[in-house]
Amino acid sequence: MLGSYIKTSRRNLLRNKLFSAINVVGLAISMSVGLLLIAFVFDLLSYDRFHEKGERIYRITNVATFNGEQGGKFATTSIKTGKLIRQNVTGVDDVAILRSDFSQDAQVGDKVLPIRGFWAEPSLFRIFTFPLLAGNAETALKDPYSVVLTQTAAKKLFGSEEVLGKSIRFDARDYQVTGVMKDVPFFSHLSFEALVSLSTAEQLSKNDRDFGKWTSMSSNYVYLLLPEKANVASIQSQLDALAREENRAEASTKINLELLPLHDIVVGENLRQSEGGP
Repeated sequence: MLGSYIKTSRRNLLRNKLFSAINVVGLAISMSVGLLLIAFVFDLLSYDRFHEKGERIYRITNVATFNGEQGGKFATTSIKTGKLIRQNVTGVDDVAILRSDFSQDAQVGDKVLPIRGFWAEPSLFRIFTFPLLAGNAETALKDPYSVVLTQTAAKKLFGSEEVLGKSIRFDARDYQVTGVMKDVPFFSHLSFEALVSLSTAEQLSKNDRDFGKWTSMSSNYVYLLLPEKANVASIQSQLDALAREENRAEASTKINLELLPLHDIVVGENLRQSEGGP
């Protein structure tokens, strides 16, 4: 019976060559598009899955109102937000503040290469799975003018030399290499070649009144590590109270804080960036 079906189908194909060709080509295109969509969705769902504590990591987002008009939802927030959460919000295991506007030429001897990265705190290594190949994760980003390089960046700048303790010149200042980490995986919403201690940015900006303001969202990101079985509703309630308190001193800009799970950053809604960033 199966042979009969095959013979009948073959005759129909030969009798209606144009119609059959259109059907076959259409089927092939449909299958190709379907496979591409499946691959695309799979890639999106693969982002940030390598972090061991990924299910417990959240990013703070800002819902801003300017002069009474809705300004939108921002992926960025202020450095002050991160510090206030660290000081006042209970039920949070750790906080990491990042600033994304580090992009400078690195000079080592006669070699000059552009390096892009983040200003960051030591807590970054406690929250995210970015393993160090050399250096101490607890101290590498502690002191001003400290820099941690990715493995590829270290090789570009120093070749096969031992790099810990070596100096890199950024903008007429010497920075000390305090760590080398594995290259950032491709499926990471955070992409960088170097991490520079946030204390450096704070020192360089000590005369900038806007740097630490509640409403200075530009380039700053705050990530939280929550405990297992965390009371997310309680944490959100504390964030709401924190925002109400800070907004009292602001005449034109009002900010509300929300929690965004790490695994929803790439596949979730499209958030505004106040100035670049991941």
